[in-house]
Amino acid sequence: GNASDFGDLTAAMQAPIGLSQKTRVLHAGGRPQGSPSRTNVDKITPDTNANATDWGDLIEGTMAVGGNSNGTRGLVMSGSGSPSPVKLMIEYLTILTGTNAQDFGDMNNSSNQTAARWGGAGIQGNDTRSIAAGGEYGGSSPFNGKGMCYVTTATTGNATGFGDLAYSNHYGGGCANATRGVWYGSADPSNKEKCQYITVDTTGNATDFADMPTNSWSEVFGTACASNGSGDIGISMGNSAPYASECCSKTISTTANATNFGNLIRDIGYASQGAAGGGS
Repeated sequence: GNASDFGDLTAAMQAPIGLSQKTRVLHAGGRPQGSPSRTNVDKITPDTNANATDWGDLIEGTMAVGGNSNGTRGLVMSGSGSPSPVKLMIEYLTILTGTNAQDFGDMNNSSNQTAARWGGAGIQGNDTRSIAAGGEYGGSSPFNGKGMCYVTTATTGNATGFGDLAYSNHYGGGCANATRGVWYGSADPSNKEKCQYITVDTTGNATDFADMPTNSWSEVFGTACASNGSGDIGISMGNSAPYASECCSKTISTTANATNFGNLIRDIGYASQGAAGGGS
């Protein structure tokens, strides 16, 4: 079905991060168009149609990276930062009780998989692991936009290599059920419609397993993507090449192709990665 108007953020932001549990959604970071990344974090009660209110702040301004949540704690892994151009820092937010983000650990620029990145997609595959995948590393970087790394969400520590995506993914939509993580589309125009998945509790490379409807889009990136974190349906919303309102849905546990779902109320691009509530 089609989307409906819910309310407004405290300020318009490009490429913020979505984090949630069942009764609260956080919108973290982003930037006003043409301005540096911000630290602002808004909170929303998903069961009521109302505007967002202030929750607190990130440690550093951050945008253009996926958020991950286990239902209690939300993680922001790297991203396009301010004052640092690409953040090494991983931050965590206690969704219901916290008022400001805390330092979790760091990415590591020693490898493609653990390197700091922006425009990467994050997923929370289950209540244990948070995974960051793909992204861009800067014009002089030797890395290829396919690396994946993970942390154990409930602890603190540095990122560990997980594997590589089958196709490069910049600003890509990622979501998950309890066992499988999925990314929709690719920044590679020759593979723009491809969906790929991992098994979250193991490590290894992603596998190509389905296609998504892409209409006449030149590329698929800058999509928002959401699931409920434990069910089996993931939804990809909008696009950035060009901006679009179309949504598609995918059954995460099968190899069936994604199908048209409905439309947003307006075309969007570089949107927040959709927030998925965990088990709390």
